[in-house]
Amino acid sequence: FFSSRRRHTRFRNVTGVQTCALPIWPLTGLPSELLSAMRKAGVKNEAISVRLDDANTIAAAQLIISDTKASKDRRLRLIEALAEADQPQLGEALGKLVADRDKDIVKAALIALQRFNPPADKIAAMIPQLDADSQIAAMNLLASRADSSPALLQLVSSGKLDAKKVPQDVVAKLRLNAPDDTRKIWGTEKRQTTGEMQVEIDRVAKILGAGSSSPYEGIKVFNMACATCHRLFNQGGQIGPDLTAFKRDDLPNMLLNIVNPNAEIREGYVNYLVTTKDGRALSGFLADEDKQVVVIRGIDGASITVPRAQIAEMKPAGFSLMPEGLLAGLDEQQTRDLFAYLRSAQPLVR
Repeated sequence: FFSSRRRHTRFRNVTGVQTCALPIWPLTGLPSELLSAMRKAGVKNEAISVRLDDANTIAAAQLIISDTKASKDRRLRLIEALAEADQPQLGEALGKLVADRDKDIVKAALIALQRFNPPADKIAAMIPQLDADSQIAAMNLLASRADSSPALLQLVSSGKLDAKKVPQDVVAKLRLNAPDDTRKIWGTEKRQTTGEMQVEIDRVAKILGAGSSSPYEGIKVFNMACATCHRLFNQGGQIGPDLTAFKRDDLPNMLLNIVNPNAEIREGYVNYLVTTKDGRALSGFLADEDKQVVVIRGIDGASITVPRAQIAEMKPAGFSLMPEGLLAGLDEQQTRDLFAYLRSAQPLVR
């Protein structure tokens, strides 16, 4: 059973944070008879015991996740497990971790809070000081519920968070939860026309032919603009496709896919929008599914398991997780350097 499910999330847990230990898959969707038998038999693994709602283990786990002297891997495993325990009061314990000094713990807590009512104002106030990955996790969390979306919208409208830094995927969820307020900030939903995109493709092509470039500088731009989602030569994230095997010497095709990410969405990377019966809005790739559950991998890198019985609606979002206008924030030299690195035939050697 465990070898056949979660095949796309084998090395990354629900928190989206890599750990050294073997991950324990969610128990959501297992037959109630099997879960009952596991409880009666007793389980020595603390992460599984938490998922089985063992009261003593859950009480101990709440202390461990707040203990900065405990091993980081153990804290991360238990944060993930507590997020899946059927105990609504655990949201308070997880909410306290958003002020932790370790950025991986903070991100894990933000992702774990998806199932709970997060301390929205506290999280929104922290966003400007968070690292880029945790910012995305925080924005994704606040936008996932109607009662927490206003805190994120207020942060943007006050100018404390640049509206351009809010991912398109997050804006789509805000439009569901607070359409009028979202429209005031980002306007009506609009996609670039084919003609507008061709103008941008021509602009970038002209830049690429206008000067010298350095792949060594380009890797810095890649890490800033692309590595959160994509891997190249074993460096980067695992949200979008690994670019290493792409035909990266085909410049026209590269330009088309970067400028217009919706032109061709690879199989397995269709962006879905899921609304649940408890009021959440989730989005991301369909990482896995069976008759009982679906697994959505979102822009924050986390894989969230949702029982089908809890899904109110699930449909293609109509756009790629990769944002339009990715190159607009780069100057001409950064653009040339980025493409020099993207078109490298092999890893750079220093």
